[in-house]
Amino acid sequence: MKVKFFIKNFFNNLSNLFEVKYIISRPKNSNSEYLSGYIQDNIEQYDFNNSDIYICGQEKACNQLQEKILEKKTINYKFFIEGFH
Repeated sequence: MKVKFFIKNFFNNLSNLFEVKYIISRPKNSNSEYLSGYIQDNIEQYDFNNSDIYICGQEKACNQLQEKILEKKTINYKFFIEGFH
C-alpha cells in the first residue's frame, strides 16, 4: 500500500527530531517487526517527564493514553491532543 510507505517514510525522515515507534493493534502475523496491541499498553519503558506530548487519534484512545501517561506520575509536561470520532 503506497500510503502506508509514504507515512512511514515521512516519520522516519523526522527521526532526528523525535523517536518514532510503530505499534500495530492487530498484526496479520505474530512475526511482525512492530510492537503489537494498543499504544497505551506499550509505554512502560518511556519517560514522559519534561515533555511535549502530541496525541492524535480516536478520542477514546487519546483519553486512555493520556490517563496512562498521567498514572506514571509524569511531571512538567504539556499535552497536545487532536481527537476525532
